[in-house]
Amino acid sequence: CTALAKDTFQGRMQQAVDDARSTRSATEELVNRVASVYTPFVVLGAVSVAVFTREPVRGLTALVGACPCALVAAAPIVQACVFVRLLSDMQVLVKNARALETLGQLSVLGV
Repeated sequence: CTALAKDTFQGRMQQAVDDARSTRSATEELVNRVASVYTPFVVLGAVSVAVFTREPVRGLTALVGACPCALVAAAPIVQACVFVRLLSDMQVLVKNARALETLGQLSVLGV
């Protein structure tokens, strides 16, 4: 009895993991859209400050000053990654990233 790799249990699990990795939550999409605009402006601003003041330290200060905003934006994604890791330790596969956001709105969970 021979079967294709994709038809075995391991193949189906690999496909489920690949599908789960390819989805993005609404929060992650929003953060990525904001970061794609925010980051170039921060870098441009820092370079501008360094060039116009002729003091590179001021440019670096502007760049470092903008970093906490990026950390705040990344916090929800980090929390989701930790949650997925905890679920994987319990051998639970999250098939869709949007399911995590829905799970976050629950107030009671019966197990």
